[in-house]
Amino acid sequence: MVDVTRSFGKLRLDALQLPAGRVLGGPQLEHAIACHGTLAIAADSTGGADTILALTVEYLKTREQFGRLIGSFQALKHRCADHKMALVAAEAILDDAVSSTAADQEAWPDLSAAKVAASEAYAALAQDAVQLHGGIGFTWEHVCHLFLKRAKLNQSLFGSTGWHLDQIGRQLAA
Repeated sequence: MVDVTRSFGKLRLDALQLPAGRVLGGPQLEHAIACHGTLAIAADSTGGADTILALTVEYLKTREQFGRLIGSFQALKHRCADHKMALVAAEAILDDAVSSTAADQEAWPDLSAAKVAASEAYAALAQDAVQLHGGIGFTWEHVCHLFLKRAKLNQSLFGSTGWHLDQIGRQLAA
């Protein structure tokens, strides 16, 4: 799956030797990068979900089928409402994670919850948006596929949903 909205690459440095004083980071920096990266992916997911939901609702308001706007069909309204509820919940969980991180608390349970809620809501919405857009949603010319690819990648970056759920479970069991 290609996500043209992100750049990735590999850099391999064979036989590179750095003096100990030139090595950046350590465990504390790694922890900070993991925390902020997880938070960034959760924020990216809520923003992406909000955008694709707005695009989808706008499309449903303008597309006619069977002599009616497709946005007037109750089943489609309910699908959008369900996605909006999941998005609002993900945003609230993300706000808690931001507060925990800013307060220098042990924020991992909140970060994991935010990552899971946001990335799962985004992926479900992006997948549904392709279908709600009908035939145009499946084409390369429309942006739906970009949101879907980004949402699927967000599910994996900085830990999968399963990994984060395990972390939450361990914290609750401790």
